[in-house]
Amino acid sequence: MRSFVSIFFGATFLFLSQPLAAAPRRLVSLLPSHTEIVQALGAGEFLVGVSDVEKKGAWPGVPRVGGLEPNWEALIALKPDLVLADNSHERFENEFKRFRLQVLFLPGTGAQTMEDVFSIIQKMGALLDRTSTAEALVQTCRARVKKIESRLPSANGPSVYFEIWPRPFQACAPSSLQGHLLSRAKAKNIMPPSRNSMPLVSSEWVAEHSPEFILHTGIVSSDEIARRPGWERLPAVKNGRVIVVDPDKFSRAGPGIVQAFEELVGILYGLEVRP
Repeated sequence: MRSFVSIFFGATFLFLSQPLAAAPRRLVSLLPSHTEIVQALGAGEFLVGVSDVEKKGAWPGVPRVGGLEPNWEALIALKPDLVLADNSHERFENEFKRFRLQVLFLPGTGAQTMEDVFSIIQKMGALLDRTSTAEALVQTCRARVKKIESRLPSANGPSVYFEIWPRPFQACAPSSLQGHLLSRAKAKNIMPPSRNSMPLVSSEWVAEHSPEFILHTGIVSSDEIARRPGWERLPAVKNGRVIVVDPDKFSRAGPGIVQAFEELVGILYGLEVRP
């Protein structure tokens, strides 16, 4: 068996025989954000397998094939032309080779900015013979972002604590995709720059930094967060600004990230933002 690795516009492509001669027509997506992009590009009909973590009821009749760890038996049985994987799946390179599965590793979970997301959309569009559709989608997304930014106040916005996980407390640092959204919205992320995009943090540290907004992903309720010892004095709690956001929308590297940005600006500034 012959195999080689190609760099496809900055993404790693593992070919196990020869490069694809035509756009793939049997796709498997191991990441919900990849699935979202495929659908947005009008190629959803070619998906023969999706991740286990797709929302319940989504993609009826399409087999689930694992997530962070692929279900190899299910994956092999589908005989895909191409597997759309995350960079984190590169640790399974030997398995992809062994089972003769051609795979494209795209940095979905590693996306740190909206431009990173747009780049993934463009790469996937080129691969799926949807280049013009991808370019149009990216242009629309950029126009929406520009429209939102034109309405932001000139001064810096409120301070924000964005909690991604409550047990133990884990927050979104500036290097995370959520931290990027905060920065683009001119909000002050109370978390300092960190190598870890989602560092652990103590309850006392958050209380000391007195955020004006607390955003969270709904693992626990806003009321439970407001009742944490010492947090009743926080401006966010006193002013009723402990707000749950959609964890998928605010973390997936797909076109929905622009809607997340629109919603964030609406939360922080009370602006009604429409596409």
